[in-house]
Amino acid sequence: MLNRREFFHSLLNYGKQKDENLFVLPPYNFNRSLFYKFCQECQKDCVDACSRVCKEGIIKSNGKSVYVDFRVDGCKLCGECAIVCPNGVLEVGEEGWENRANWNVAIVIEENLCIAHQKTMCYTCKDICQSVLGISNAIEFIGLFYPKINRECIGCGMCIKSCPTNAIGIRERENV
Repeated sequence: MLNRREFFHSLLNYGKQKDENLFVLPPYNFNRSLFYKFCQECQKDCVDACSRVCKEGIIKSNGKSVYVDFRVDGCKLCGECAIVCPNGVLEVGEEGWENRANWNVAIVIEENLCIAHQKTMCYTCKDICQSVLGISNAIEFIGLFYPKINRECIGCGMCIKSCPTNAIGIRERENV
């Protein structure tokens, strides 16, 4: 059974596929050339690993490569995808690897779609932004309105699915 927020969210987003042309690579990919070279040949162990950790799994396969679908959920940054990667394309590295997710996209708020920017109190993104790593306050409000994503954002995407107006999305990073 859907709660009220989920119901209205589904009505607002019915049939929409935001950012459908942007290909989000899994976290912990530090050498993009390796990703494009070996990922097409892989058995997609990262997809299975993600499905074991997340109910639906956010890492998907299109038959040629894998990608992250933030419309399903946010990334828990558990590192399981990197642990099972047979070609070393995804690597967790040393201590503190949780904070080293290397996304090819950045999380952004589209002000024209955000109801908080339209002077309606909504703290859904701030409430969900308690981060899987314990880092909070990546979304801060200037006054009562005007949410802003700051440098604390780890790119987990938890806020994307929770936004009732689909105002939070992704854009390609210039300096990856």
